[in-house]
Amino acid sequence: MITFLGGVSSCAEKAPWNVLIERKDSRRRRQSAGPISVLCGGSLVTQSHVLTAAHCVWANRGRARTCREPWLSMTPEDCARSRCPRECLRTSPDQLRVHLGVSDRTEAGAEAVSVAVKRIILHPGWDKVQPLNNITQGHDLAL
Repeated sequence: MITFLGGVSSCAEKAPWNVLIERKDSRRRRQSAGPISVLCGGSLVTQSHVLTAAHCVWANRGRARTCREPWLSMTPEDCARSRCPRECLRTSPDQLRVHLGVSDRTEAGAEAVSVAVKRIILHPGWDKVQPLNNITQGHDLAL
């Protein structure tokens, strides 16, 4: 079984559909080796749609604990107001930025384009309530 951790730089010209998704606020930022702090990756599937994993924008489980009520049923906006715990990931479009044409996140290339996110659509089968979001059911998709 091949496992990738951190990945390697790829040429944007060879895979122009690859995008990097960044969370703008610093609350959940991962350590980054460059100017783009990557939350998740995605694929450009149309001129204006990126496919990514639903767990990148809505998740109920952290490294050590699980999201519980009253935060479990909160929207991203409710979570922002009440400061949900880290294990309750609720992301709204205004918190994200999509980067296209990036070959190496440690260098801000001139050909890279950053785009704001207008809307997040979770797969209707994504379980927003269960601790593991029923990730094995094949519904771990978001646009």
